[in-house]
Amino acid sequence: MCICELVNVNMEFPCVFCSKKFGNRNNLTRHVRINHRSTTTFRCYYCNLETKFKSCLSRHITLQHISKQKPPKANLNLIECPLCKTFSCASREKMISHYVNTHDVTVEEQRLEFDDFGKFLIWKEAIEEVDVCQYSDRYGPKDRREVVTRYYRCFRDGFFRKRSKGLRQVKSIKVNGVCPASIKTVKNKVTGVICVTYVHTHVGHSQEVGRMNLSKSERAKIAGKLASGIPDDTISDSVRDTMKSDGVKRHHLTTRKDVWNVERSFNLRLTERGFIRGNDQKSVEVKLVQEESEQNQLNEKKMRIRKRFDELMEDVQNDKHAEILWKALLPIGATIRAHSS
Repeated sequence: MCICELVNVNMEFPCVFCSKKFGNRNNLTRHVRINHRSTTTFRCYYCNLETKFKSCLSRHITLQHISKQKPPKANLNLIECPLCKTFSCASREKMISHYVNTHDVTVEEQRLEFDDFGKFLIWKEAIEEVDVCQYSDRYGPKDRREVVTRYYRCFRDGFFRKRSKGLRQVKSIKVNGVCPASIKTVKNKVTGVICVTYVHTHVGHSQEVGRMNLSKSERAKIAGKLASGIPDDTISDSVRDTMKSDGVKRHHLTTRKDVWNVERSFNLRLTERGFIRGNDQKSVEVKLVQEESEQNQLNEKKMRIRKRFDELMEDVQNDKHAEILWKALLPIGATIRAHSS
């Protein structure tokens, strides 16, 4: 006979004080301790409700008294419409619907396809130049099973989050609202084809070139000039001198601060070949050390050249040898003078 057949699955444990029955001994023991032997009760100091369970009293006070006394929390993340200043909502989609239904803003989606990510970046840079706008990837790639999705938003979209201590006035490019302009890319991992959904409608701001940032290609060009040793003042002046009559572009408004930011981001300030600003004492000292090192290297090269020339002079035995050496030295001297002028 199986042991499990000896166990009474319907075994019940009745209470000796009342008619209640329990399926296990632990529940019976708890019932007797609380309902028949315990004389402790917990009373609510708001309404004098009595209960034998402390947990029940805490829940009663929280639900019936404390939560009703507190005012409802205000939604601090409401988005205000920049056009009418009277409508507010908590989601981007509702605000865009408000633009369309109330203010007759046309929000249309354009769908494009690109063979690779490089062609998409070329198109994106051209669109940014035409729209006088920049689209930033704020959230990074979203990797799915078969595709990789990216969301680009207008650089003026969103809210300014103040992080300073209020010691100085901080300006922001954010419109503190929703700008519908966006780019969504979906890249197929197998084919590499990129499907683009593009919304070109901007709301809440105008086309202001001065609020844009330098593009990656423009920053790379400035970094190349800095690495070659061109001073920052010369770079900013030369860029502004290239302004044409077809309109002002962002790189035409390059300031000394832009150059300094590029210098810092590319880590060119204290590099061996990078331009070092000569305004502070530390930079001047480093620059003097570099110039002294370059002069020592030049002196060593001169010594090796002189030694090699003395060896050639010992090989000169007649007029023919002297004529050959003289003809060889003539173009070298002309080349050196040409590079010195």
